[in-house]
Amino acid sequence: MKKKLSLVTALVMTLFLMLSFSVAAAFTAPDYDPANTTGDIGLMLANNIEFEGVVGIQTTGTFNSAWRTAVLFELDSETGAYKAIETFPAGGTGPDWTIGDNQFVVEANGGNNWPELFASATGDEWYYDSNNMQGIPYKDCPNFINDKEQAWGTVLASVQVGDLYHLVGVDPANAIIIANYPVDETYAHITNNADYVTYSYLTPYIEGVTDTTSKTVVPIESQSETSDNGESQSETPDTGDSRIIVLAVLFVVALAGTVVVVKKR
Repeated sequence: MKKKLSLVTALVMTLFLMLSFSVAAAFTAPDYDPANTTGDIGLMLANNIEFEGVVGIQTTGTFNSAWRTAVLFELDSETGAYKAIETFPAGGTGPDWTIGDNQFVVEANGGNNWPELFASATGDEWYYDSNNMQGIPYKDCPNFINDKEQAWGTVLASVQVGDLYHLVGVDPANAIIIANYPVDETYAHITNNADYVTYSYLTPYIEGVTDTTSKTVVPIESQSETSDNGESQSETPDTGDSRIIVLAVLFVVALAGTVVVVKKR
C-alpha cells in the first residue's frame, strides 16, 4: 500500500511539474525592429473593433465605425507596397467602405479617460450604469488614452491619399498581431503601455526596397495568435522536444526516489 502511495505521489509530482511547464513563457521578439513611434504605424489589434486605445487593422468585410481615424489601403502592383486610397477623420459618423481584394483598413481609436469622466459624472450620462463590449462597467474601466496609440494614431491621421507603406509582420490573409502584450479584457496594453511594443506595423515605403536588415516586409512568424473573437494575444514560444525531455528526466528522478524509499523500508 505504501509503495502504491509513493508511486501515486511521484505521478502527482510529475503532473504538477507538467502544469508548471505549461505556464506561458516570456515573449520572444522576432529578429527585426518593432514599430517606432515617429514614422511607423503600429498595429495592436486585428479584425476587432471592441477595444479602446488601440490602432487596428481590418482585413475583410465592411468598415463604417465612428470616432476613429481610418485609412483604406490597397496593394500597389507597381511598387509592391500598400497605397492609401481613401482617408477618413474621426467623428460621429464613419466611412462606408467595403474592403476588397488586396485591401485593408487601418483605424485608430483614442479611447476615453473613464476615471476622469466619472469624477465629474452626474448619473444621467448614457454610460453611467452601462458596460463596455467586454462586459466591464465603464466606472471600472481605466484611462484608455495611451502614448503608443496616440503616437501611431497621429501618424495615421497624417497619411495622405497616394502615400505608400510597407506592411511588416502581419499577413492580411491571416491577420495575427505580433506584440509583447495582448489586447484583451486584462487591458495589458494599457497597464504596460510604456513597455508595449508591436512587430506588426506599417512603415514608410522605401523605393526599390522590399527587404532590409532592420525591417523585413511581412515576416509571418507566428509569435502571437488571435482568439475566437479576433483579439490579439501573445503566444508562448514553442520549446519543442526539450520540454518533453525535461519532463521525462523529472519523472525518472521522482520515480527513482520512490524506489529508494520502498527499498529502505
